[in-house]
Amino acid sequence: MTGPKEPGPAESGLAESGPEESGPEKFGPGELGSEESGPTESGLEEPGLAELARRQEELVRALVAGARLPEGFDAARVGAAARALRNKRFGEVVRVWPSLLPYRTEFCAWAEGRPTRGAERDGWEFARAHRSLLDDGAATDLAVLEARWRHADEPRRRRGPVVRRAPGGLVLGLWGRVRVLRVRSG
Repeated sequence: MTGPKEPGPAESGLAESGPEESGPEKFGPGELGSEESGPTESGLEEPGLAELARRQEELVRALVAGARLPEGFDAARVGAAARALRNKRFGEVVRVWPSLLPYRTEFCAWAEGRPTRGAERDGWEFARAHRSLLDDGAATDLAVLEARWRHADEPRRRRGPVVRRAPGGLVLGLWGRVRVLRVRSG
């Protein structure tokens, strides 16, 4: 005995009703699907696309690295977008270094004109540049990172012994292990 028969294309309303209109002739010049947009038959991009890519690159540099604003853009709007991107960048830094939360204004001013090097590196470089401004928690976090990592072109784990001052104590590092020693007053 067999089960109920599945409906075929005709019964389900999915039968082909004839050739569907498609292709470049369905769209006007310069619209999606047009032969006039995208790569040419030789596979090379049109000259207009290269110019667009160049202008986009200039705009991104103006937004995140403080480069000159390209001609034809509204300075106020680009400035607002750049501030929003610096605030977003600060949020990423605070996710990996929460003790920097009180320093939004200082970080955003510091980040203006500096391309990002990643949240961890941005936080580290900001803290090193503003060491005297940091509260005890952020200063201790910086001392721990400096005991664990060497700050060169690229951070590298320290191998030898290291001692750093921290508010209310010392940070000791040896063979990749780091300890914070608090001085008790009394």
